Amino acid sequence: MADRGMKKWNPFKSLNGQFDMIDKLQKEKEKIEKPILSADQLDKLNNVLSNANIGDVFQVDYYNNGHIISEELILKKIDIVEKSIYFEDKKLNITDILDLKLI
Repeated sequence: MADRGMKKWNPFKSLNGQFDMIDKLQKEKEKIEKPILSADQLDKLNNVLSNANIGDVFQVDYYNNGHIISEELILKKIDIVEKSIYFEDKKLNITDILDLKLI
């Protein structure tokens, strides 16, 4: 018999207070550890950033609180001192970026 995992708790979501707790447990279970990039991947990121221009649109994969998020973002500024990259909608730490592709 296969393990039902978190599915077996879904009927209890109808009880007050259970919905939030079960969703929180599910989200915690889905979290992953931050991937470690290889030297080749770091070189690729360095090359993409060194050739980047303000206003370029990138497909950005980054690590945030246990999840890998993929978004299309417009480059606004690269700050080497703070080790941050500013996009129109957000600021990302360079160490959190996993992949960059120019669109």
